Amino acid sequence: MLLLYLVAVCFGVTLHYSIMLSLAAVSFWIVRAQGLVYGYFNFLHIARYPDVIFSTSIPFHFWMDHPGCIVANIPARLLIKPLGQPGWLMFHLVFAGSIAFCFSRIFWRFALRHYSSASS
Repeated sequence: MLLLYLVAVCFGVTLHYSIMLSLAAVSFWIVRAQGLVYGYFNFLHIARYPDVIFSTSIPFHFWMDHPGCIVANIPARLLIKPLGQPGWLMFHLVFAGSIAFCFSRIFWRFALRHYSSASS
């Protein structure tokens, strides 16, 4: 379970990296991108709380729409419930991390191709 936890942490970091890379790519077109980053970190503060404390419809929204909950909750669940079946959780994290990484790299390359210098 500890090895599974380390893999989950690595994919969680990959998901977080992908979001930050996409926000960095947006900074090519807007003047002050730090507002986006601050907004993301404020949105990420919601992920500090476990998803089970919310009502039944909100966790589904978090799992599908809020990557911060995926990053924060799946590795913690792997440590808390070592006797459970972690297959679905790991699949969700690996899938979300891989898709986000691929899309962020594609978006980064798109941003670099369409970058125009502010001084020229």
